[in-house]
Amino acid sequence: MEIIYSTGCTNDSLTIDGKETCEMSVSELRNNVSKALNKVDDISILQSILIDIIERIWDDYVAGEQCDECGDVPETYKLEV
Repeated sequence: MEIIYSTGCTNDSLTIDGKETCEMSVSELRNNVSKALNKVDDISILQSILIDIIERIWDDYVAGEQCDECGDVPETYKLEV
């Protein structure tokens, strides 16, 4: 499987074996994503991917109280799979 991602100017393209992903069915793309994920051995990359997913399709979100020391607002995302 060959995945090519190109970006810049007016060129944004993500192809798998020469086929644009926007022309794939959800099922076909999901299958290809699963194959790609199976090649990842670095836990930090897998954690980053999972964070990207949960921040986009969460079931529950809670913004905490602002920290008096640093000013940050802790956020909690929850996803039931």
